[in-house]
Amino acid sequence: MADFRAQSDFKDFMLKNEITVSLVANSVSVGNVGGGEDTLKTLTIPRLTLYKDGVYGHGVAWGKFAANANSKRVKVKTGSVTLLDSGAGAFNGQSWDVEFWLMRSGDSAAEGLFLFRSGATSVRAYPSTVHDFGSDIGIVVTGEGVATDDVIAKAATLDATGAK
Repeated sequence: MADFRAQSDFKDFMLKNEITVSLVANSVSVGNVGGGEDTLKTLTIPRLTLYKDGVYGHGVAWGKFAANANSKRVKVKTGSVTLLDSGAGAFNGQSWDVEFWLMRSGDSAAEGLFLFRSGATSVRAYPSTVHDFGSDIGIVVTGEGVATDDVIAKAATLDATGAK
C-alpha cells in the first residue's frame, strides 16, 4: 500500500469535503506470546490528518480468544496511556472486537469513544486525550493471556472523516 502521506493533495480534498478516507487495513493474524501484554495491532493516524476540530479517526480491530479457562484481556493505548481495558476474564473461545472514534476537539485535545465487545461483555470508555497533531498518533491494541495465542487479533481497519 502506498504511503498515505505522499498523497496529501488527495487526502486534503477528501477530508475537507467530509469524505471518509481509508488509512489502514491489516488482515495479518497476530497472537500474544506467553504470559504478559503484547502488541497485536498498531493503527497510525498520520500527522495532520486531524487538521481541525471535528475531524475524526475511526478504527476497528477484531479477533478471537482461545477456548480455555485462562485469564485474558484486551487493551487499547496511545503511548503509555490506556484508553480502554476489557478487564480480565476467561472469554472461553469467544470472538472479540474493539471499535473507537477519536475526534479533534482543540489545538492539542481530542475526545474519544472506545468500545470492547465479546459475548455478553461490553466495556465503554470516553477518554479525553492530549496530542501533537503535527505528529503521527499511534493507537495500539494489546492482548494479554497466560499461554501463547490466548488472544489473537485477526484484522484491523482505520479511516478518517473530515469536517467543513
